[in-house]
Amino acid sequence: MINKAITLAVRAHDGQVDLAGHSYILHVLRVGAAGQTEIEQAVGFLHDTVEDTTVGPEELVRVFGIEVTQAVLSLTRGWKNGQFLYYKKPEYTVPTERESYHEFIARCGENQVARHVKIYDIADNLSRMGNIKDHAKRELLEARYFKALQILGR
Repeated sequence: MINKAITLAVRAHDGQVDLAGHSYILHVLRVGAAGQTEIEQAVGFLHDTVEDTTVGPEELVRVFGIEVTQAVLSLTRGWKNGQFLYYKKPEYTVPTERESYHEFIARCGENQVARHVKIYDIADNLSRMGNIKDHAKRELLEARYFKALQILGR
């Protein structure tokens, strides 16, 4: 499962860069490597695939099964349209709003694997804050991440 998750993540994130201009896959690999179980590692490698790439939930279910897919979807910030939550921005309907970051974090915390992986994700993000040269953006992100850790019980 780990090799499949890494292979899919490398393919899906090909060419992406982070806020500092570094190859994004390095972040994904660090988050996956932080996992304490095989499921956490696989979910860590896949945590941004649905939100930031063309990979959809159907592919994850087919390759990794429902447990991994549910955790990845819990780590995917959605689009809201009334009572519906979409994991990909719909083409043919206009979502009324993006799920707020704090709503997303609270939902993420409801899945134990996703909760752990989000903590690893935030820890990695915080470790790289020095790479962000825009001080205002860095302070905003740090505050957001510390609040998220509070919500997640860390």
